[in-house]
Amino acid sequence: MNIFVTVGTTPYNDLFQHLSFIENSSWHFDCQTADAEVSYANLTCFDYTPNWQSHIEKADLVITHAGAGSVYKLLEMGKKIMVIPNLERIDHHQLDLANYVEKNGYALVCRVLNDIEQVIAKAEQYAPTPYEKIDFFKGDEINEAIKESLM
Repeated sequence: MNIFVTVGTTPYNDLFQHLSFIENSSWHFDCQTADAEVSYANLTCFDYTPNWQSHIEKADLVITHAGAGSVYKLLEMGKKIMVIPNLERIDHHQLDLANYVEKNGYALVCRVLNDIEQVIAKAEQYAPTPYEKIDFFKGDEINEAIKESLM
């Protein structure tokens, strides 16, 4: 199974540390880190790149932090994803999005890094609920209301 791991621009070294200990020869990891200075055994890693779409297209599973931009883009692409909230951050806002995608069956969620290998194994048989994007058209209406209130 080809697995692409992305954390955007925020470091998440504990995630990569846990992945580096996995010894499953049928799983290949390509990892986009936020810190090119750090390397991990058993992982192919590279720094953030805006050209991450080619890595996603090749992946059978995408493991992502619970950043809204990453999660929603992946859901819109119809990819099988596993969301891992980055609890190294000062706030734990990523838990809210992780709970949402799990509750709706859009993605698998791993909240405890020690469980990552079991959740990846579960992903091999997992069939997510298809995500349907709902376009938000209120932006123009909000901007117009702000302009009117300033007049």
